Amino acid sequence: MQYRTSSETSQAANEREKLAERIQKLLRLAGNNPSEREAAAAMERAYDRLYEIAIAHALVRALGEDRVQAIFDEAFADADFRPMHAEVA
Repeated sequence: MQYRTSSETSQAANEREKLAERIQKLLRLAGNNPSEREAAAAMERAYDRLYEIAIAHALVRALGEDRVQAIFDEAFADADFRPMHAEVA
């Protein structure tokens, strides 16, 4: 079992906080939008994020964090991740 460093733990907490803020923003947009279409789209995006979180938690509970990490490592081994702004420039 791998343990996270305090930096990794802090980063994970920061990412969770950003995700929670994003979901809250989408829910506010859904609740305070005069356009039914935009409100529905915002609600759908919020639910999508919540479903993604639920699925991720279910995978970790079922398989364990190490196994899930190994699956991601294998799936993205050849991926070339670059910041999006680098592609636009």
